[in-house]
Amino acid sequence: MMSRLLSLALALAAALQTGQSAAPELEDEYAIVTVSSDPQKCNLALATKVELRTFATEPHEWTGKCLAVDGYWVGRALFASRLDARQRYAQSNDAVSRRRVGIYGTTELLSSAPRVPAAYTAIGIAGQCKTLGEGAIMVMGYCHYTGGAYIAVAEMHRR
Repeated sequence: MMSRLLSLALALAAALQTGQSAAPELEDEYAIVTVSSDPQKCNLALATKVELRTFATEPHEWTGKCLAVDGYWVGRALFASRLDARQRYAQSNDAVSRRRVGIYGTTELLSSAPRVPAAYTAIGIAGQCKTLGEGAIMVMGYCHYTGGAYIAVAEMHRR
């Protein structure tokens, strides 16, 4: 069962990477493990530069678009300030929800996340947690614990 779920999650991730906007049709239930973007289709040269707070407060305006967002990366989120990133339970704390966006990406990217807040620019396709899990039995990562905006990262640049 778990290998079936992993296979289906990988199929969904591959579909999203190729630019398909909808989840592939699946016969059984599935879980979303990770999502990333194709750097050929979304990169720094193609991205629209957006302030993190603007994206976090108006994700519906940006969903599906290739964005470049500056912030402080730690764990599975990008924060508007280093102070926000250092808040207790910052990744799910409602007090910083409008100053934080989730990060999804390849396993390699996520495993390289800094343990202390560091200045980065995330480039990727904008999304919203409320639509990421449509039809899934579970969403892992950032949207498992919280809602709001996320970026399916194609590139991450240290500033």
